[in-house]
Amino acid sequence: MNQAAMNPSAGANGARANPAGAADAGASAPLLEVRDLSTGYGHVAVLEKVSLSVAPRQIVTVLGGNGAGKSTLLKAISGLLPVPAGAVTFAGADISNRKPAQIVDRGLLHVAEGRRLFSRRRPRSASC
Repeated sequence: MNQAAMNPSAGANGARANPAGAADAGASAPLLEVRDLSTGYGHVAVLEKVSLSVAPRQIVTVLGGNGAGKSTLLKAISGLLPVPAGAVTFAGADISNRKPAQIVDRGLLHVAEGRRLFSRRRPRSASC
């Protein structure tokens, strides 16, 4: 995976951007930081030296084509995949290779999307 593709604060020329609403992003320590993360599935390397930093109240989007490593990145951050190289910190604590339940207990949660997790349930009406 291309390292620049996973750097949400780098522009096309590598210059750092300041997303809307993140004016104070540099004033505090990152809430989530991924440094030089490498992981994959068995002997198949998917991510190599991926880094990103998310400040409190900052919104970051990870974009990429099919097979680019987006889900692999989220699984590694969430503890669903091992992190053989690099580090993941959340709220100042190293969560690399922690069990998913330990990561959830710290307040970081991986929410799967678009997989019909509750296909037998119907939405409850919000009206009274």
